[in-house]
Amino acid sequence: MAPSDDSEAVLLLKRWALGGIAACCGETATFPLDFTKTRLQLQNELGKALGGGAATAKPLGMFGTFQHIFKTEGLLAMYGGLGAAALRQFVYGGIGVGLYVPVRKLVIGDQDPKAAPLWKRIASGALSGSLGQLVANPFDVVKVRLQADGRLKALGQPPRYSGTLNALARIPAEEGLGGFFKGLGPSIGRAAVINGCGIASYDYTKVVSVQFTGRSEGLVPQVVGSLVSGLVSAMVSTPCAFVPVKRPRL
Repeated sequence: MAPSDDSEAVLLLKRWALGGIAACCGETATFPLDFTKTRLQLQNELGKALGGGAATAKPLGMFGTFQHIFKTEGLLAMYGGLGAAALRQFVYGGIGVGLYVPVRKLVIGDQDPKAAPLWKRIASGALSGSLGQLVANPFDVVKVRLQADGRLKALGQPPRYSGTLNALARIPAEEGLGGFFKGLGPSIGRAAVINGCGIASYDYTKVVSVQFTGRSEGLVPQVVGSLVSGLVSAMVSTPCAFVPVKRPRL
């Protein structure tokens, strides 16, 4: 019994590590776009300041905002808060992905995983994602605040935090540990929707892909599942992403 338990623990640790590393790589590659997205979401709060400073300036779109930040602040500015974001993704992605299979086992019981209905897969992903967000929320708060600090720079004001470590030290010192969990409710709701839909669509698409192509587990089902999962995650995450930006004190 002990060897089996050990192997299960090692497998779980590997899933958590691989899920966390993959999430960090993805976050690093797409962080400038995530930074631009946050600036776009803050445009209403900033008025027209991020659109060039003129009161009559029109709000910039995705590419316009990206170009404006790149020209006025430089590429490195788009990586503000990357450290906190990477930590958040390592914890959230590791738990959300790594615990999906064990949670799915609890949800489906003795049922064959390949025959599990979609709603059970979504419920499993939502549960593992919610747990991941609960643990990772402090890093999420730091990431959003560091990204929001860019608005102060854009207005010619000094940022509140010098970096990830500074924010991690100052938030509990100035606001208590509760400062790390501002916006936890909507953040968990967002994580449940994104993780539930994203992982479940990946899991389910792999099964359907195998049925249609006749191929066993391999690269093709994984690639198709990843493409569908990415599309679904992007579609459901965009409306949800506005909530955590507005709710915590930035």
